[in-house]
Amino acid sequence: MINNSEIPAENNLIGLSFSSEQSERQDWVDNACHGLLTELAGGKEVEWNIEHISAIREAVQEIIVDELHLMTEMEFYPYIEIHYTAETCPGRPCSSGCDHISKITKFT
Repeated sequence: MINNSEIPAENNLIGLSFSSEQSERQDWVDNACHGLLTELAGGKEVEWNIEHISAIREAVQEIIVDELHLMTEMEFYPYIEIHYTAETCPGRPCSSGCDHISKITKFT
């Protein structure tokens, strides 16, 4: 997760946000992944763990988006894409041909 206080001022993401529809889609996908864990565990209570949820989400996304081509990555799990230059790259020092891209999926 991104924490704006940890980002250099020149790369700060304050002011960026997801639409309500994008946030609702992310919540729906995460809840569906957690529900799948619960069902597969025989209905036993499964602790909410975003690492487990993310692992399932990424596997399902690979099938739906990359293999079956049923929707785009953005449609499946919305994100904000940030393109960096050598001057703004959070991984500085960076080469003059910097092409780093960050996909932000959640804000804290």
